Amino acid sequence: MKLICGIDPGKRGGIAMMDSHEIRLHPYSDETLLNLMPVLHRYNGIVIVEKQWARPGQSISATFLLGEEYGFIKGVIEAYGVNYGTIAPQVWKKEFGVTSDKQSSIDMAKKLYPGINLLPTKRSRKDSDGMAEALLIAEWGRRNYDRYRKD
Repeated sequence: MKLICGIDPGKRGGIAMMDSHEIRLHPYSDETLLNLMPVLHRYNGIVIVEKQWARPGQSISATFLLGEEYGFIKGVIEAYGVNYGTIAPQVWKKEFGVTSDKQSSIDMAKKLYPGINLLPTKRSRKDSDGMAEALLIAEWGRRNYDRYRKD
């Protein structure tokens, strides 16, 4: 079984888990990350995390929070002994032909997976670009699985 997890970090990010039978999407949360790691470890899954770095014009506190969250994610993955890799947004976005416009990620996710539910909650009216991007990152991981698999 090929179990792949894509993570778009951040408070509006997402987590996507896919195997040959199903796709599960979640808004990003530390709790969800912690709950999924034992499953990924048990089934020798892989995680692809979108690489994070400071951006020009970003405040010091925002940069610190971003680095703290990114370090937490990588630390949890390593603590569970799960295979993982990081991917720059430019790399996976180029493969799918999406731009920095978040709607293009939503549109591509729906094109690749028609009928996919990108609503973060049952009450939401707007699709989550974080969940869409996590799904595209997971799909990138599926296509490049052999780079990260360690048997």
